[in-house]
Amino acid sequence: MDQPQPPTVPQLVAETVVPATTVTPVPGAAAQQPPQQPSNTTIEIATEGDGDDTALVATVTGIVNRVYFDTENDIFVEGTKRTDEQEVRSIIQAGELAVLYRLPGSSAPAHPQQEERKAIGCIRIRRVSDDVGELGMMAIDPAHQGGGKGSALVRFAERYVKETLGLSVSRLELLVPSGFQHAFKTRLQAWYDRLGYQMVRLGVFQDEYPKIAPLLRGPTEYRVFEKALVAA
Repeated sequence: MDQPQPPTVPQLVAETVVPATTVTPVPGAAAQQPPQQPSNTTIEIATEGDGDDTALVATVTGIVNRVYFDTENDIFVEGTKRTDEQEVRSIIQAGELAVLYRLPGSSAPAHPQQEERKAIGCIRIRRVSDDVGELGMMAIDPAHQGGGKGSALVRFAERYVKETLGLSVSRLELLVPSGFQHAFKTRLQAWYDRLGYQMVRLGVFQDEYPKIAPLLRGPTEYRVFEKALVAA
C-alpha cells in the first residue's frame, strides 16, 4: 500500500527566501553601494527545453524545499513541501524561472569533463498585470549562501521585469505569523526595506490562497510590497 505523500504548497509563488547572511541588517547599509554579482556565478532564464532536464528540475526543487523548510517549518504544518518537480517544470516551461549557476573553477581540473556548472539557486519572475512583475520562490543552496548572491538574483529579476517584460513595478510578498515574533521574517522585511520596497497593502491570505490556508499552523499576516523601477 502506498504511503501518503506530504502536502505541497503549489500556490504561494511570490514570497522570496534569502539566507540570514544576506538579510541581516547592517548599520549604514542603505548608504552603501550594492554588492557586485560574484564572479564565479551566472544567472540565466531557463529555456523551455530546460524543463526536460530532469537533473536541473530535481536540483531546483530540492533547493527550494530545503530552504523553505529551514525558514518556514514553524509556519506550515509538519511535512509541508514548498513545491514539487511538476510545478518547477511548469514554471521553467513558462519561461518564468531564473537560475543561479556556479561556474567551473578557473584552474583546469584533473578531469575537466567532471567539472560542470551547477544550479545553486533560483528566482521566479512573472507578469501579474500590465504594470507589475512579481518576484518569488527565491532560494539559494545553503552550501552556497552569502557573498551577495541573493542581492544579485533580485537585481537580475528587477532588470528583467523592466527591460524584458517592459513593466514599471516589482512586487514581493511576505507571510508573517501574527502570534509570535519570527526572527527570519523580521530580517527579511528589513532587507526588503533596504532594497527599496514599501508595503502597499495587507491582504487576507485565506482569500488569496484558499488551498494553502489550511496548511498554516496559526494566524498570519499577508504583506504585499512594491517598488517602482526607474532607469539605471
